[in-house]
Amino acid sequence: MRDALDAEDWLAAWQAEPGAALSEADLRRLALGLHRTGQQTQDPATLEAAAEVYELYLARFPQGAADAQMRYAYAELLYATSRYAEAYDQYLAVADRHPDSPHAAFCAESAVHAAQEQIDPEDPALEAWEERLVDAVDLYVARWPDDPKGLALSYTAGHLLLTNDRADAAVPLLVTAMAAAPDSREAAFAAALLVDAWGEDAVGRARAAVAELDDEAAAEALAGFAAALAEDGRDDEAAQLE
Repeated sequence: MRDALDAEDWLAAWQAEPGAALSEADLRRLALGLHRTGQQTQDPATLEAAAEVYELYLARFPQGAADAQMRYAYAELLYATSRYAEAYDQYLAVADRHPDSPHAAFCAESAVHAAQEQIDPEDPALEAWEERLVDAVDLYVARWPDDPKGLALSYTAGHLLLTNDRADAAVPLLVTAMAAAPDSREAAFAAALLVDAWGEDAVGRARAAVAELDDEAAAEALAGFAAALAEDGRDDEAAQLE
């Protein structure tokens, strides 16, 4: 298998022999070559052929040395062609199975973005995608706890859910943002968003929201909620959380 072919040659090679007799190295080069030429030409047939070869490669060599690289490349193709659900699976597989890969953090972040693309209030699978979004954020925060990007991902994802009237799903993400950096701008915004969404139930909902945090984090989060209530002129409620 030659290393460099033009798009027509890659397609011809794939159509003539759909991978049956190709070695791991040749199948890998074919997938990456089709992907590369598809990016250059933006030809849908070439990109679809690349996706087919990636699928065959990953099915045939699921534990191969190039697994992380190939799943990352495949996820990028899927995301670029708006196949967000499939991209999510591949991104998360890289981050989860290959934590030492140079692509791991990027893939964990990209899984969050792929899940966000699936948040549609009209989608019957909305609740499942909310759970996947939370899972992806949790993975990033747990794996890279000192990376400030985790705070931004938690806040952005929570805000997205809240603006789609999914307050219950938004709570753990926004509380995660508050606990991660209680003095941050994102923490203050998160507290204000939740207090506004909870309305008259803010005190009770705030206490429930921090129930699973450790004592120090819970105290910090409650202080944030109290500050948001005070900022809103609700001093009596704020005092109940201090």
